[in-house]
Amino acid sequence: MYEMHSTIAFLPGKLLDICNHLLSHNDLKHLMLWVINLVGVKLILRIDEALDLKYGQFLRAYFVVKDCDIESLLAKIKGKRDDKWLHFAIWDDKDCTEFSAARAILLCISLTGIKGGYFFPSLEQLDKKMDNPTEHYGY
Repeated sequence: MYEMHSTIAFLPGKLLDICNHLLSHNDLKHLMLWVINLVGVKLILRIDEALDLKYGQFLRAYFVVKDCDIESLLAKIKGKRDDKWLHFAIWDDKDCTEFSAARAILLCISLTGIKGGYFFPSLEQLDKKMDNPTEHYGY
């Protein structure tokens, strides 16, 4: 029976359970769902801020790369109460690589082939392998 309670943060074990469940499907849709969750948790984003994320919000000039090793990515985010764009570093998690949003983002870019538009496209546009999606994944 469902019992209503206040909002709580994900504990690492629960987040790892979600990761294992989604990645066990071994498809692009479930990988994208994992990356949405991970980006939202790591950057403390509202769901609409995560889903509305566009490829152009990742500022490649500010990525920190050392000898083919990604240290961090940089994304600009404008929340619903923000007047201006805020910059967020997405650090590589070398201690617990399952929770590395930087690696997950780069893997998602590599597998989807997205070069512009929404970073998390609708499933129809994801299936069509569009490189510049115009619709984001629905909430």
